[in-house]
Amino acid sequence: MFFLKAASYLDCANQQVLPHIASELRRQLPVDLANGNLNSLSL
Repeated sequence: MFFLKAASYLDCANQQVLPHIASELRRQLPVDLANGNLNSLSL
């Protein structure tokens, strides 16, 4: 159950939050929070 909830949070971050962050700020995020990495983790 915990893994499904975590996957939901990652999917929400990937779909709803990251697109609204400015591209300059996204480049400063850690590699783990890159769009492709979050997408891979949520699968």
